[in-house]
Amino acid sequence: MTILVVGDANADLSAALGCYPAEGHDSPIEALSWGSGGAAVNVAAALASLGSHARLLARVGRDPAADVALRAARGAGVDLRAVQVDERLATGLCFAAVSPGGERTFFSFRGANTALGAPPGPETLEGVRWLHVCGHALLEGRQRDTALSLIDWTLGRGVPVSLDLCLPLIEARRAEVLDLLPALAMLFVNEPELAALAGPDVATASTGDAEDVEHGGAESLSRYLRGGGTKEAGLPAHVTGAADRLRPGIVVVKLGARGCLVIAPAGRFEVAGQAVAALDTTACGDAFAAGFIHAHLCGADPPTCAALANAMGALVATRPGGGDSIPTRAELRAFLEQRAPEMAALVPEV
Repeated sequence: MTILVVGDANADLSAALGCYPAEGHDSPIEALSWGSGGAAVNVAAALASLGSHARLLARVGRDPAADVALRAARGAGVDLRAVQVDERLATGLCFAAVSPGGERTFFSFRGANTALGAPPGPETLEGVRWLHVCGHALLEGRQRDTALSLIDWTLGRGVPVSLDLCLPLIEARRAEVLDLLPALAMLFVNEPELAALAGPDVATASTGDAEDVEHGGAESLSRYLRGGGTKEAGLPAHVTGAADRLRPGIVVVKLGARGCLVIAPAGRFEVAGQAVAALDTTACGDAFAAGFIHAHLCGADPPTCAALANAMGALVATRPGGGDSIPTRAELRAFLEQRAPEMAALVPEV
């Protein structure tokens, strides 16, 4: 079974500054590091480390940064046959300037990501049984058109779709995201995204307690996945029809160190996270989504899916970097055997 992951591939450049300069000034850099990143690379690498067959659909430039961007996916054994090379645009780049106090200031260039085109041939979609869309893929340009077309293609063939949201997508296209929800089998959202997508009505109707808002927002989005509350006239007919056939109606709220909240047809589940000394949370959400999808496709129930997802996110938080923080299968199994032995069976031995 192949999981097709659609989204960004970026080279991450991190610079530790001796001091943060004023505009036009000069500042020494005390340390410099390149890393593999982009949500799609992170998710695909994590899926492959779990033992799933992941295929990456992303676009890079014809430049040295492309090798850096794809490094984690290539190292994990991700199927890269669908990766496209742009002759004009440079590979996406995320530059993090780190001040002496640890504050990060980001400068992002999406580059070739925005020009992602349709897969070049049917062989790149061969065997696809799950489509995972990273939120930035729906934001702009040709990449957005490609992602929407792939959602149509998969739904027309009975293939489930999952979406991991990002705040820029909700801020730019909230109504369109809500209209898309009935087509989804699974939705991943963190707390700020939940608040932005669920809207002010949820917070107004709650007691003001953060947990109450989380539950209310998740329940609200779950109703959207069941086809209620959407402007269905704006949806293609096959989307609403496919939603009725495919949808397990799962909303997963990522709560960081606290774990996660899952709203599923089988009920509502709160699953605590694994306690770790966090070093860098850059790719935690991506690894979390990969863990949940992998366990789901292995036939696990929602609490078990959540437990594996929490473990993936926790382990990644103890390691620096984006895609480079994704553990190998051996490292993951060792962590699970120590922390959650019942989860180790979901990850095949090396």
